[in-house]
Amino acid sequence: MNLGFDWALPLNLRASANAGWKDAYMADSTAGAAQEPVPAFWRLDARVSWAPASWLEFFVAGQNLERPYRREFVDGLLVPRRIQGGTTVRF
Repeated sequence: MNLGFDWALPLNLRASANAGWKDAYMADSTAGAAQEPVPAFWRLDARVSWAPASWLEFFVAGQNLERPYRREFVDGLLVPRRIQGGTTVRF
């Protein structure tokens, strides 16, 4: 299940977010026959941007904001929380 929004705000600001629920499942190993249960979890992503001109945008985005990391795979791989910023130039 996913719930989200994307709002155009005054002053050329834009905000969006997405919350998703993933039910529990069995994860398979990529290196063998091991399987482990992965508990259900929420995922929350958000983004705020500002476009001072039609060709320029600055943004800050966060992924997996609800916790520092979560395990989705048997082999010890973790999905980290990420916060990043950037600039988009259109030409």
